[in-house]
Amino acid sequence: MIRTVVFYLKLWWSFAQKSFSTSFYNRFSSILFLIGKLARTIIAFTFFFSVFSRLNTNVNGYGLNEIILYFLVYNTLVTLSEFLFRSVFEFRSKVISGSLDQVLTKPVSPLFSCLLTGADPLDLLVAVLLISALAVFIFLNFSVNSYILLLFFVCFILAMMFQAAFFISVMAFGIIFFEVDHLIGIYRDIQFMAEIPLRFYKPVFQFILTYVVPVGIIVAVPVEVLIGLFSLQNIIVLTVVSFFYFGLSLLFWRYALKKYSSASS
Repeated sequence: MIRTVVFYLKLWWSFAQKSFSTSFYNRFSSILFLIGKLARTIIAFTFFFSVFSRLNTNVNGYGLNEIILYFLVYNTLVTLSEFLFRSVFEFRSKVISGSLDQVLTKPVSPLFSCLLTGADPLDLLVAVLLISALAVFIFLNFSVNSYILLLFFVCFILAMMFQAAFFISVMAFGIIFFEVDHLIGIYRDIQFMAEIPLRFYKPVFQFILTYVVPVGIIVAVPVEVLIGLFSLQNIIVLTVVSFFYFGLSLLFWRYALKKYSSASS
């Protein structure tokens, strides 16, 4: 088991180095892409700060500091997901061109090859900046102990598990219906709803963003762990939702592979 993990870590690093070299080959495009991502993050932060800075008291347990914390956690989660699962955006071309045949014949997990071999260094740079800002902000504005930090880390991993489940489902959908980009775009539109804390929505939308499309709870629970609003029930819900959707995505992936027709057929 340990040898397998070490093998895939080395393999991931090998692909990451290749991806990094490709990204930095065209420096001008890379710089523009990085500026665009930073500009979007800064504009979004400015909007949230201008809206919620008018709060004189906490609303549903959220004040200005809690809103900023929520913003940082949300953007860190999204950026890390795009960094790790960037290769999904190129998956459709693999199916159409037939290069997926080569992936399936190699002695490496095809799920790993399709999901985790396109790490983007620009996403990593933005993620490092966000993680650094998050760590400093927590240290300066919140009193948390090692237990709370560990619980936050566990909840964040569960949130990343759900993100992985979505991208796995997208690839399975792409094998069957040859469509990926539009599905990712729809998910991003829905994910934008998670930019607002779950407690600010009406009960019906809280239910939808918790159980149907749980983009709300995967951000809300890690944040509420840090600000002291979490409950055991919410952590259990996050755990069940993440494992359920992750398991379901794996089943969907295996089903899609059985339906796949190679380029030669």
